[in-house]
Amino acid sequence: MAFRPRQYHQIIDDMIAFVQANTKITDFSIGSVIRTILEAAAVEDDEQYFQMVQLLDAFSIRSSSGVDLDARVSDYGVVRLQPTLAAGKILIRDGLLVSNTLAFDATATDVTVSLESTERFPTVGFPYTVRIGEGTTAVEEVTVSANNTGTAILTVSALSNNHSIGGRISVVSGASDIVIPAGLKVQVPTSGDSTPVMFNTVESGTIVNGNYNSTPISAKATTSGGLSNIGAGRVTQFTSAPPFNGASVTNLGLFTGGGPVESDADLQDRALEHLQSLGKGTPLALKEAVLGVTDPVTGQTITTANVLERFSTDEVIVYVDDGSGFVPDQVVLTRDSLDTDYFISTGTLSVSDSSDFTTEGFLLVSPESAQAEVVEFTDTNYGSDSLTLASSTVNAHDSGDEVVQVEVLSASSDAGVDFYGLAKFPILRNSQRIWVGPSASNLTLQVEGVDYYINKARGKLEFLNPITAGSFIAATYTYYIGLIFQAQRFINGSAGDETAFPGVVAAGIEATVETPTIRRVTVRLSITSNDGFEDSNLAVTVRAAIESYIIALGIGEDVIVSEMIERAMSVPGVYNVIVQEPSTDISVSSKELPVPVSSLGTTLVTVN
Repeated sequence: MAFRPRQYHQIIDDMIAFVQANTKITDFSIGSVIRTILEAAAVEDDEQYFQMVQLLDAFSIRSSSGVDLDARVSDYGVVRLQPTLAAGKILIRDGLLVSNTLAFDATATDVTVSLESTERFPTVGFPYTVRIGEGTTAVEEVTVSANNTGTAILTVSALSNNHSIGGRISVVSGASDIVIPAGLKVQVPTSGDSTPVMFNTVESGTIVNGNYNSTPISAKATTSGGLSNIGAGRVTQFTSAPPFNGASVTNLGLFTGGGPVESDADLQDRALEHLQSLGKGTPLALKEAVLGVTDPVTGQTITTANVLERFSTDEVIVYVDDGSGFVPDQVVLTRDSLDTDYFISTGTLSVSDSSDFTTEGFLLVSPESAQAEVVEFTDTNYGSDSLTLASSTVNAHDSGDEVVQVEVLSASSDAGVDFYGLAKFPILRNSQRIWVGPSASNLTLQVEGVDYYINKARGKLEFLNPITAGSFIAATYTYYIGLIFQAQRFINGSAGDETAFPGVVAAGIEATVETPTIRRVTVRLSITSNDGFEDSNLAVTVRAAIESYIIALGIGEDVIVSEMIERAMSVPGVYNVIVQEPSTDISVSSKELPVPVSSLGTTLVTVN
């Protein structure tokens, strides 16, 4: 039977009818003694009915609110999301550096390069060194022997790599690197009466001598809320003195993840989704498990996720992002090459560059040859680029042969064992190489799907044929750290902390976490303004509104033209909006994330 609360007038009418039917009292006029007594009782009954309605509302997730809603959803382990700070990365630039950009493409073997201008480059003191291709894999240093300022051409030693127009070329002065301390405060310039959007760096950075840009520096907003979610190129001011003379600042990428305290409506929706996900192993459960996961180092928070089931390969991929299209952090087990020939080593190996090797571990020498062998090293001599071995090598090795730092899974495996675990995971797809052999100096590269299977999410190896007793097993691979690692723990669980990370994936299923493909969205609009408003000022605000709309879209969410028009028309002063591009809604696949910036971080939203 449904609960039907009674109204005050119903209560008092029923009380009077009862007294009339059971007594000889006839005066129930307002102000009479009996009516006053009955009214007092009716007020209390009415209050009790009100309290019961409140109790029922508080019991229901959909109808409760505030602290009642918090208490209700906490029974299911759901906690209201607190205000979050937007996070992103900034670059500090050295404006005093003698630097410029290529006016044309430059090709390997070229001995001249054309710049936009060479007026600041030295015209005496040849030769001097310049760095070309900063920020690209083709970066190299060459010497300058002549500077024709009239034609803006530098004569250089022969280039080794190709370089594209717009690539940076800078003088390497020999000065020290510039260290930028953490705690630097920067902001988006204010416009009118707007409150400045400020950010605080949470790590230090470095401008390497001869570089124009610093290393990317993580920063967080100083106040929570969505206003700190901004597009690329918006951060351009220091809030106090610059860290050094000539310094400037920019953000090439987006700042995302900022939000207010979770609303009642959003908490209700999320709590109900959580209840629906409790079956575990479902796509909804996987998605629910990673939303809100934060990297404690960078402050990045997963704000969007989508699950793709590949039926052809039995794969489950969880695509995640913080709204910016971030590049996941990876660690590569070091690779290098021998600096000289070895017949039998005398206890050290010379390599081209030892700086990325750990201080001790295991090396696989000449992995692609029949001479492949694993040797243990006990020290790394960074000054001389050599590695001290625990024992001499057994096989001969040629200069230029690859040297790979490896993880030794077993130096003497037990008979019949076919399962092994890698120390670090999750593993980057197709990055692993596994060797097995009767000894450390007699190894064969194994083939995935033929010799073994790998669960990349958990770092587990299953060999199809049990390994012979006494065999030697070595592996090299690339693994994720940061946000991908954190998300993978919530999906797969953690053997070291099953209480905090019980996992949601079903047994026998490999669910990997990856970042989505970036779908860069180009938008061109024309606006007209009402009287009293400047088109140029409105254009900045409209651009920010469109960028905010696209930034807020999740993985697999379509870009809707009518939504962009609505956002633009909501800006005070806008009379009309015409969207020139895209001409129709953009359909976004389940593994794509729409973003409004180019690969260089510049906005793709144009407002005329």
